[in-house]
Amino acid sequence: MNRSLMTWLIVVHCILLLGMFDVYFKSTIVPGLPPVGSTYKTPAKRLVLFLGDGLRIDHVYQTCNVPFLRYMIESGQAVTGISHTRVPTESRPGTVALAAGVYEDPAAVFKGWRDNPVPVDSFFNRCWHSFAWGSPDIVHLFSRNATNIDARSYKEEDQSFDPHESLKLNQWVLDEFMNFIEDCKHNSTCRNILARDKISFFFHFIGIDMAGHKSKPFSESYRKHIQMMDEIIRKIVKIFENYFNDHNTAYVFTSDHGMTNWGSHGAGSDEETQTPLIVWGSGVKSGMEPHKSDEYSFSKNASDCSWNVNLDKKFDVEQADIAVLMSTLLGVDIPTNNMGTLPWRYLDFDSDTLLSAILLNLHQLLLLYQHLEGITRKQVLSPFFQKFPSPDIDQIPLAYAGITGDVVKFVRSIVKGTPESIVLVIADHIKLVKDGINYYQTYFQPYLLFLLCSSFVGLILIIAGRIYLQSTSLLWIEEERQKRHVLYYIYNIRITTIEQFFMILFIMVSGMHLSQSLPFTYYIYAVLPIILWYKAIDFWSLTSIVVQLKSVKCTQVLTVAICLASGVELLYLSFFYRWLLSVGMVALSAFPLTITNNTNFKRAPAVIWTLSCLTLSVFPLLPTVGVAKQTFLVICSGLLWLIIVSVAVNITKDSPIGPQIFSKMTRIQVVLINAAIASVIFVDVFAASNSAFRLPGRIFSWTILFLNFGVLVLLPDSPSARMFNLILAFGIPFMMLSISFESLFFPILTANMVSWTLLEKATSVSTRRILFSHHVISYLRTDEVRRGFFFLFFIIFSFFGIGNIDSVNSFDINWVRCFIDVFSPFTMTALIVLKTVMPFFLVACSLRLIVIHTRVDG
Repeated sequence: MNRSLMTWLIVVHCILLLGMFDVYFKSTIVPGLPPVGSTYKTPAKRLVLFLGDGLRIDHVYQTCNVPFLRYMIESGQAVTGISHTRVPTESRPGTVALAAGVYEDPAAVFKGWRDNPVPVDSFFNRCWHSFAWGSPDIVHLFSRNATNIDARSYKEEDQSFDPHESLKLNQWVLDEFMNFIEDCKHNSTCRNILARDKISFFFHFIGIDMAGHKSKPFSESYRKHIQMMDEIIRKIVKIFENYFNDHNTAYVFTSDHGMTNWGSHGAGSDEETQTPLIVWGSGVKSGMEPHKSDEYSFSKNASDCSWNVNLDKKFDVEQADIAVLMSTLLGVDIPTNNMGTLPWRYLDFDSDTLLSAILLNLHQLLLLYQHLEGITRKQVLSPFFQKFPSPDIDQIPLAYAGITGDVVKFVRSIVKGTPESIVLVIADHIKLVKDGINYYQTYFQPYLLFLLCSSFVGLILIIAGRIYLQSTSLLWIEEERQKRHVLYYIYNIRITTIEQFFMILFIMVSGMHLSQSLPFTYYIYAVLPIILWYKAIDFWSLTSIVVQLKSVKCTQVLTVAICLASGVELLYLSFFYRWLLSVGMVALSAFPLTITNNTNFKRAPAVIWTLSCLTLSVFPLLPTVGVAKQTFLVICSGLLWLIIVSVAVNITKDSPIGPQIFSKMTRIQVVLINAAIASVIFVDVFAASNSAFRLPGRIFSWTILFLNFGVLVLLPDSPSARMFNLILAFGIPFMMLSISFESLFFPILTANMVSWTLLEKATSVSTRRILFSHHVISYLRTDEVRRGFFFLFFIIFSFFGIGNIDSVNSFDINWVRCFIDVFSPFTMTALIVLKTVMPFFLVACSLRLIVIHTRVDG
């Protein structure tokens, strides 16, 4: 494959990747929206938000874990419910949803943990003044460039995963708040601020999340953090009641996300998306019975304590609804980009105030809807604009700009019934408006998906056509015969017509897009499939197909097609049933039986292939996550690497590449393997029991990692020797990032890949060729199709087959124990991704070596 085509394909892949972000990861935040002023008076003068980071809902509703919160619910003072988060279940998007009512796109977690990627209106900056204490990654999300938000945090390096250190982080929040209150008693400026209405306080407890990552949610450490948080909340509430002594404080307790049984979060399981919501204080209804439509049952699978209330019936809310709830309780403006709905059953307001509050929610959402509709209408030409298909939305009260005066009286005049029935009608209107907002937020999604899918298909046809033409040599006799045929000239006219058709289509699409106010990237997505399909048709020209189809055996093609389709279907089903990967690996173990008649067949690679396939087939059947740390198995993997090096050196000592196999670089890597084994033992045995050894252990591990990749400059020239040293370079960090049996996966996969390259090299000698006169036609061989399928299978197997890496969400914080013991999201993510992709590199390098051995252009 020539260099220019390869460059072009890389550019196309980058464009398609960018397109996926435009389709699924587009920010929903709309800047410049006017605020909707609050005109009603609420009883609460201040609001306190408690956030238990990473707190599972089933660990809250236990008597032994949260006695104070349990008392508030059992005594009828608090209303409890379940808040449902959205994916990704991470701290940043969860906190933004709580405070701003906005669900950030998943890509926002990569834009920075401490600064918002774009300005966003929030509950905190709508308050007259806000105070926050907690993690620097969270409390400063909304304090940048905000004069009315006072955020205080501990240092980033204080966020240690040590259970005793993370307990101190929660205690820090209480101590700092107590110091703040004491200072205010002697500071008139501070007292004047606290005496004002519409003041908010935010307390963030990160210790629970860190304990869950390190010690897992069902550990004693996780339970202690929850109990400590509950006690701190009790003390803070007591301080508020004693200091203000006016019963005008509203309290909200919730969590940004939950956590899986193995201590991670980010995906959409119930353990991650269900979080507790407990509300009490001024303006909150107490002792109410759940409404039938809001009933929710959940499993108290971790409950060992009995409650005196019915825990199986709770109020469902979306996480964004909490932003509206807090704004309404305090009587401040709702954040302009809010997508939440007021959970009005939590409120103890009179009917007029309640109606005003929910109308304000409707008005805010209508402004957002109308703004999005206007933006979309301006972007496309009038004939192509499709309005939200619901005429009822234009009949909603407040959609008319001429409404003035007493809005509540106006609504009562057109909507008859009891106050509750009126609220229910408005709630239906809110649901309709939110559907309209979602419609315009995803307005271009179907169109973009169509364009990108068309480009993908065109790209596949180009690659397939290129491979087909590379594997085919047209006979000059056949070409001359066709040129003498009248159909040849008709075909050339057809080609010219196709070129004209694509040119006209290109001009029409370009004109249509450039005449609209669409992003320029949309224009690229629109013309890309035209270019790709034109190139695909150019590759798959009728001339080549006519010549080659004459010599194709239909039976052989049908057999290959059936096997290939079955294999692809198995790979697809493996995303849902991991055990099918074991079935596929067992089937691949029989591959040597298909080449036993080859004169170059060797028994040793075949035996290694079969044994390694059967051994690898066990890994998809092992537990995917939540595996206990087994240092012994990690040490065994290190010893297995030393055995592999020894065997490789002995086998190749008399071969031409022997000196390169046992090169200076190999000897350095043997030393690094021993150092890595020592590092794992040091961290798991000594540093785990004595904090004084942690810093030396980290320095030692990072030194090994940098030296391991630094010696790659010494790579030998021989492809086989280069492959051998690259494998060792991947295996060393993989071992240090493993905690259990997955450490054995990489060396076994290495044996499998080495045997694959040797078997393919043997089969390449007996390539089937057909002679025609003095010319040769080299057909697209079945072994090339097989190699492509094997590569795809091993890539998917490498990702889903390892016990701990069935998805990135299944990470274990103990993976990075050799390198990090404090919270560092980007470094942790980089190391986790490194461990995930290393098997991919091994498979890709193996295929490249096969390409070199078989003389197939890669």
